[in-house]
Amino acid sequence: MRRAAKAGGGSINDAYLAGLSGALGRYHQALGVPVATLPMAVPVNLRAESDPAGGNRFTGVNLAAPIGTADPEARMRKIRAQMTQRRDEPAMDIIGSIAPVLSVLPTPLLESVTGSVVGSDVQASNVPVYPGDTYLVGAKILRQYGIGPLPGVAMMVVLISRGGYCTITTRYDRAAVRDEALWGRCLLEGFDEVLALAGDPALHAVPASFAAEPAGSPNRSVSGS
Repeated sequence: MRRAAKAGGGSINDAYLAGLSGALGRYHQALGVPVATLPMAVPVNLRAESDPAGGNRFTGVNLAAPIGTADPEARMRKIRAQMTQRRDEPAMDIIGSIAPVLSVLPTPLLESVTGSVVGSDVQASNVPVYPGDTYLVGAKILRQYGIGPLPGVAMMVVLISRGGYCTITTRYDRAAVRDEALWGRCLLEGFDEVLALAGDPALHAVPASFAAEPAGSPNRSVSGS
């Protein structure tokens, strides 16, 4: 991912969002409903070196994810341009500034307010964990899955980097994503075309499945690495 990102002129996060956008574009295309862009929310860390230790400073930005852009390098450039612009916006830290007020609002009003600030179909997070190997009671941890919540979105996607691997897990409302096998294929293909930018034909996304949820579950998860 790092090599592909460098080849495309972006960061690992840009490459990640480009791969996800490619997967979403392929899925819509396969269903016969191609669209140019899709609302996507991305958490952004606002912490500066001068900030005191402890606590978090995150806010959410909305992207017009270019899922209809076929070329993965062009997708990466569009995503990077949007992320750079959003980071520089004066209202970027609005959520952090009004957090003390939001904390005392009744839940129905809070949902209404936050929904009007950040509205999206997909939320994508990038969580770096630890670059080296880790163990639990002597057993090496091979994979960590980021199964995030669905905070009013149709799909939550989490990339977790650990021990040299990036594992991408998607959790979604099954009323929004009905063809699980198709989505799994689109997810792998979307990241394969981004990895191809590194110029190494041996690089491919690999499915990393886990036990399926019980029948009748309202949402399902698909993962790849």
